[in-house]
Amino acid sequence: QKIKREWELKHKLDTILTVISYIESRNDSTKFNLDENAAGLLQIRPIMVKEVNQILGYKKYSLKDRWSKQKSIEMFIIYQNFINPEYNEELAARYWNGGRNGDKKQTTDRYVDLYYKYKDVIYDKSTLITKK
Repeated sequence: QKIKREWELKHKLDTILTVISYIESRNDSTKFNLDENAAGLLQIRPIMVKEVNQILGYKKYSLKDRWSKQKSIEMFIIYQNFINPEYNEELAARYWNGGRNGDKKQTTDRYVDLYYKYKDVIYDKSTLITKK
């Protein structure tokens, strides 16, 4: 039962990461958005680096780490484990797009719609864990 639960969580996280990295950069870790100062695979802004370091309680990541696919994914996982440990897909999208209060912001509705749109494109519907 525990192994099945761990597998389900890992699969959910993998799905979330796959879809969000596609939305953010089309899986291109060299992408940069000057308007938002967002860099890398997951388009991480400086505030997210600061937030992840606060969650950890020490300065592990720097702005340069946003360009590393591996470190970007590490930051994403740390953030989701802190704010969304059950890996709820809608909440993952809202928090990634809107920060800690993303679940309360209407501005994240469009991002959630994009999430499910691209999830349907990326994954065959028969393999989806959750449906909107």
